[in-house]
Amino acid sequence: MIGHTPDRSTAAGEKRLFSVEQANSSLPLVKRIAHDIIQTAGEVRDYQEQFESLQSKGDPGQAESTMAKIAKTREKYQQLLRELSALGCRLGDEISGTVEFPAVVNGRQVVLSWRMGESQINHWHDLGQDSQERRLLAELNG
Repeated sequence: MIGHTPDRSTAAGEKRLFSVEQANSSLPLVKRIAHDIIQTAGEVRDYQEQFESLQSKGDPGQAESTMAKIAKTREKYQQLLRELSALGCRLGDEISGTVEFPAVVNGRQVVLSWRMGESQINHWHDLGQDSQERRLLAELNG
């Protein structure tokens, strides 16, 4: 990942716990933020490649300009992560656009998982696992 992911604490320091319904209702905004995160992460990678190329070509002026673009784009990325954190969720994976929602389902504390392209929350994983360990929500409810 490009940068540090803020934790899931709310402004009062409490971690928000979502129901499946609450997580689904937040998806319109979460989808827009996740889309912007994927796009911004790609821009940072592109600028980094340009920077490395300019450095190897010995073009310090252009390299410095590109470094400024990297810094500005990284700040935009961090702002997007803060927006997710303010909602109570966090980025699970910037490549796939996975967003995680701390939750309690059937009395069990878990992480609900949504990925770009999905219409609703259909997956979850245990606390401490990453988004690659996602399982169908039906398994948890069954």
